[in-house]
Amino acid sequence: MAETAERRDQIAEGLRTSLERVRAISEELVAGGERPLLRGEWRIRDALSHLAARSNPVALARQRIAEQGQERTLTVDEINHGQVEERSDLSVSELVDEILSGCEAALSELDDLSDEFLEQTVKVNFGPGEMAAGAIVLFGGPRHFLEHLGDIEEALRA
Repeated sequence: MAETAERRDQIAEGLRTSLERVRAISEELVAGGERPLLRGEWRIRDALSHLAARSNPVALARQRIAEQGQERTLTVDEINHGQVEERSDLSVSELVDEILSGCEAALSELDDLSDEFLEQTVKVNFGPGEMAAGAIVLFGGPRHFLEHLGDIEEALRA
């Protein structure tokens, strides 16, 4: 299907862009990890913790599919806080490494995903109530990732 092939290309392009941007600023991230973002309460390292937790959107989509039907009791804020807390002992360099390895793994896994996997409908606890798995991978992965990365880059330039 043309739409699925286009979605797959968008995901791959977003993952490659994410990898390039993180690699390009990795030294700045390590040096500025404690700097606050310009909006909200997070520091750069907190945003990196969130990105590290979400760095392989293919694995996250698989997990969401496996957990369909289970009631999700945590709010988005609680999930985000947990992602930051789980990685509080990691250095910024380790967070960057986790981000890079997660994105690289997602790129590798993307090639093996069937069109049927990307097209299957998955229940979500937000917005429309259900989405195609490919949309979850794209919007919960590279698009979301690049938004946060923009916030991080903005804080580094401030």
